[in-house]
Amino acid sequence: MSRQTRFEIIRDFEAQLVYSRTLFPMGSKGLVLKDGTITPNGQNLQQLLALWGPSIKPGDPAHISYVKILDNHIHFDLNDGTVHREKW
Repeated sequence: MSRQTRFEIIRDFEAQLVYSRTLFPMGSKGLVLKDGTITPNGQNLQQLLALWGPSIKPGDPAHISYVKILDNHIHFDLNDGTVHREKW
C-alpha cells in the first residue's frame, strides 16, 4: 500500500460518524472482523458483556476517532478507544 493510499484511508475514515450493528464490550480487547465473522461471539461475547458491560449498543452512533494501518490489518478506535494517548 502506498503512502498516499494510507493517507486517503485515514482521511476518509477518521472523524466519521457510524452506527453500530452489534454490541461492543468495554475493555481493551475489542472486536475483530475477519472474513465476515466477528470474534468474540456467542458465549465469549456474553461473558465480556457481563464482565465489563456494553460500550456501544446496536443502533447507537459512534465516532471513529483513530485509524492505524498495519501490515495485515486496520485498527479503528471508536469513541476515543480504551487507551487514551497522551498529548504532547
